[in-house]
Amino acid sequence: MMGNQFLSGVLDTAGDHLFPVVATTGIVLLGFGALDCAWRCWRESHPRRRSPSRRDWARIRAAETRVAANR
Repeated sequence: MMGNQFLSGVLDTAGDHLFPVVATTGIVLLGFGALDCAWRCWRESHPRRRSPSRRDWARIRAAETRVAANR
């Protein structure tokens, strides 16, 4: 019987003008939460490319020098 009382209460509030606003706001917030979660998951699997550090550039130059010296 408790479920029937809850359902009738929900149906009674459905006629209220505030109900559609609250329901829409809740759906929009859930949508934003899902988008945020999807964005974070995508960002973790697709990290930003970083520019090479000075040490990386030194390694690249040394490798290029070795290749040029071996020609």
